[in-house]
This record gives sequence, C-alpha cells and structure tokens, in this order.
Amino acid sequence: TTMTDYAWSPSKYLNIFTVNFIYPEGMSLPDGAFIGGMSPFPPSNPMSQALTGGDTLADGVLIRHDCIGSIGTATAMGGMPINALNRTFTHETGHYFNLYHPFQNLMFGLIPASSGCPSFLAPNGDEVADTPPVDVATQNVSISCYAPGSRNTCNQDSPDEPDMVENYMDYQWGYCTNIFTLGQKTRIDATLNGDRRKLWSLENLVATGVLDTNPPACAPRADFTADRFYICAGGNVNFTDQSYGVLPDNWNWTFTGGTPASSTDQNPTVQYSAPGTYAVKLVASNSNGSDSITKTAYIMVSDPALTDTTPMAEDFEAGTPGDWLILNDAGSAWSVTSQTAYSGTKCLWLNNFENNMAGSYDEVISSVYDFTSMPSGAMPVLNFKLAYAGKYVAGTIVTPADTVYDRLSIYQSVDCGASWQQKYNKTGTALTTIATVPDDFEPASQADWRDETVSLSYASLTETDVRFKIVFYSNGGNNIYIDDINITTPALGSPEQYMESFGLSIFPNPSEDVTHISLNLPEASELMVSVYDLPGRKVRSVAEGHYSAGSQSFTLSRNDLGGSGVYLIRISVNGQVVNRKLVMQ
Repeated sequence: TTMTDYAWSPSKYLNIFTVNFIYPEGMSLPDGAFIGGMSPFPPSNPMSQALTGGDTLADGVLIRHDCIGSIGTATAMGGMPINALNRTFTHETGHYFNLYHPFQNLMFGLIPASSGCPSFLAPNGDEVADTPPVDVATQNVSISCYAPGSRNTCNQDSPDEPDMVENYMDYQWGYCTNIFTLGQKTRIDATLNGDRRKLWSLENLVATGVLDTNPPACAPRADFTADRFYICAGGNVNFTDQSYGVLPDNWNWTFTGGTPASSTDQNPTVQYSAPGTYAVKLVASNSNGSDSITKTAYIMVSDPALTDTTPMAEDFEAGTPGDWLILNDAGSAWSVTSQTAYSGTKCLWLNNFENNMAGSYDEVISSVYDFTSMPSGAMPVLNFKLAYAGKYVAGTIVTPADTVYDRLSIYQSVDCGASWQQKYNKTGTALTTIATVPDDFEPASQADWRDETVSLSYASLTETDVRFKIVFYSNGGNNIYIDDINITTPALGSPEQYMESFGLSIFPNPSEDVTHISLNLPEASELMVSVYDLPGRKVRSVAEGHYSAGSQSFTLSRNDLGGSGVYLIRISVNGQVVNRKLVMQ
C-alpha cells in the first residue's frame, strides 16, 4: 500500500519510493535474506495486473534506502560493505520498462514456470532473443563475481550459449553486472513508445515543470540524524544535518540538556552531562525561508553510577523495571503481559503475530549491573525462560506452504553501550519451544517454555558497568515470551550446570557410524575431550590443550573407537568435568 498511498500520477511521473525495508504481506524470507527492490511491469502487461490487482497507482519502483545510489547507507547494502556499484535500482527500472529476468519463464504468458529454460509449455523465456536462457537466478556465494561464459545452465537454446551472468536483470552483486543487450534496449524503446510514452512527451515535461526555466524559490526541509541515541552521562553525540530540497546555508540547533545548548554548525558535536531524556531541535534556512524539526525523547542519557547488584532475578511481576529502555522500530514494542507467564502472573512479550512489521528490530536494554558482587570461582551466566513458536503459512495456488521463523539475539556491553558483544543468537527450529502453529501463539503451560542459559565470561566478574540488550528481529512470524531472567554464577562443584551453559551437544547418539561433539566456549579455555570404554580404559584422546573462544567441534567415527559398543565421553573445561554416554551401533 506504500505505492498506492504516496503515488503521484503514474502517467506523469516515474514514482520512486525509498523505504526502510520491503516485506510483502504473506511472503516469508530465509533468515538474513532481504528484498532490495520491487517494480510492477507496465500497466498493459498481464503480469502487472496480476501483481497489483489492477491498482493503477501501484506503479513505479519501490526500493530500500541502502539499495539506491552509492553514498550514505548505500555503501553497505543489507549491512554488507561490498556494494561498490549498486545496481538494484538499474535492475528494478528494467522491470518498470517491461524487462523480465533471464531466468524467468511464463507458461501461457502468465503462470511462472519452475525453470527459465525453454519448455513445451513455456517456450519464450524472457521474450528477448539475445539474452540466453538461465535455469535459476545467478546468485553469488562469495564477494567474487562469476566470470562471463563460466556458466551454462540451459542447453535447449539454439545455438546453445552460456548464461549472460553480467546482465543487469540477473541476480549477481551490483559490481558484477554491466550490460543491457540490444534486444532488451529494443523492448525498453517499445515501452517508452507505448505505456510510458506520456512521461517524456513535451506536454508532460512542461506540465510537471521539468522544462520550467524559472523554478519556484523554496525553503529547505529540515532533518537530521545522530550517531548515538543512548549514552552514559558525560558522553558525546555527533549530529549530522540531513536537510533536503533546496539546501540550507544556515543552521540553528537547540540541544536541551546538552553542551553547547545551541549551535550554528552544520554538523555539531554535543556532550550530555546529566542523566535524562532530551529533545533536539533544528531550524534550517536559506534565502527563501526556513523550516524546523523537533525530535522529542531523542537522546537518552543514563547514570553510570546507578547500578544494580548481582546476582539478579527479574520476574516482571511489577512490570518492566523503570530503568530498562524499550526501543521500538515499527509496529509492536516489547511490553509486560498478564495473559500468560512461566511463573507468577506476568512476563515480557512481543506481539509479533498481528501488530509487528516484518523486517523490523525491537530492543530492550537492561539496567546497569555490578558483577563484582557476584560469587567468584565460576563463570557467570544469564538464565531465562523462553516460549516461542514458528508460524505456519498455508500454500496458495502460486506459493508452497512455508514456516516463518524470527530471530532472538542477546548482547552484553561493559562500556556504557558504546559497543556490544553478541552472547546469544537463535532462529529457526533452534528458537522454537513447541511445534509450529498457524495461529497467534500463547504458551498454555510450563511445558511450552524452555530454560535458556547464556554463558558470559570470567572477565565479567571484574566489571561494574554491565548491561544487556535483547534484540528481536521480526521475519513476519509469531509471538515471543520471556520470563524469570536471572544473572548468577553456577554453584561450585556443579559441572553439569556449568557445562550446560556451553551448549554441549553429542549428535547423533546413538550413532551408526559418525557422531559430532560440539560446544561453544565464551572465552579461551583449557579443554580436554577423551573417550573411555566401560571398563575405564582410555580409547581415544579427541582434544587436549588451550582453545580459543567460540564454537569447537570434533568428529568421532566407529573406526576411531575400534567398533560398536557403549563408551563414555569425558569433557573437561577449565577443570570442570562431565561424562556423557555414547552408543556406537
């Protein structure tokens, strides 16, 4: 509806809608995937009518902010700092001028075929003679480009020619593409002299002011951004003027609670000394006039001296703690509900099924904790109860059934939020606590919850400024619930709980041939993994030494152990030892 709601007359203008993210209703994407842009075909194309339902205002190019141009956010499309030549907009304007993908093929001119290679029911491919057919989209698996002529996924064309991987209408990185063919140019010209003819007619150029030699004098439109929104008292914030239209040549800033309290610099730096939440105002002007914008509650300054002691327990029975910060991107925000809970009557939740925006991020930043009050001698852990289900999406006549999963991440900061280190990240079935459901998920009993343990580091025990950030990325899936958050250290002499915090896994078990041992070390540790038979004889040493932080994985085969049988795997991390039984069939 963005295109329809904000469109200027499509017969007079090529509408370009630059947005934060693109997520069509009813569509699900794999974790980490995103849509860079979309464009309907010209109005006379039956495919366009099928996509838009005949809505003539849904015409133009819809594109992510980081997929157009080559500066600002476009230098890192989707967070990937490799977009030296951004060609997403080039690609989408190709659709606007009636070009298909080279891997696109239509049965009866309307129904998408499973392959771009010619077939009896879909013989015409992308309907351009000099673009060789392509079976499926050419997508890079690294930052390297496919060399022209290196792929040939269809052999039904005559003469048989390699895929044109460098074509703008395929799916390689922008810097890997560099060509429209003469046949594609002919098809674009036909569209410019058909559906799009009015755009460049003399009458339209005059009516829309393109040929106006006396443009009206306009004041700027004020806008700005900041490099940080959450700081500790005494921290600095860098502001950047992003006013647009006829650009300003004068700036007057007002910084409530900041030093300086005002500035005439275009891009000032401001220090905030006192805790609180502050507004920022900018008046941008030029010789034609001025415009102002005020962003309330824009800068949040915390007091690093206000710390909570540990161990800590939060059950949300009194609501969200007053010094916790809720950051909402779009749609629903984290809140406390009394509809369900693991214990007591309340828990933290996010209404993601109905009221949240796919592609959005919702965050909770905790209080500041002093870890020096925690019992020493064991690695600290963050423990919480989790309830989450994937969302089942029924298939349609053109799309298969699917399951949509979201992502939950937890970060730790020891420098007042200046930097964050990821400690927990789950998506897909690893995040779910019950089977997929098609409806609005709400845990019905404690059986729908799971206990989650996040390993921190020994070094945290010396920190006095520790805070946590819970980040939920919506993929258009289901609701999520969190309860009974605890920060503590496992009791000494409890290696089972200690090892559980590493996510120790031995899989498959029983095994017919090969099993995999994996665990995640939150910091560099002394690790030993050995295998014993039931009489206690050492069969094999799998690992022994000083291992760096991160995921560690080891493989055992039946041949390594000398045959089938029941074995004990002994795992020691920093002197804490557990034994696990392995059945090799």
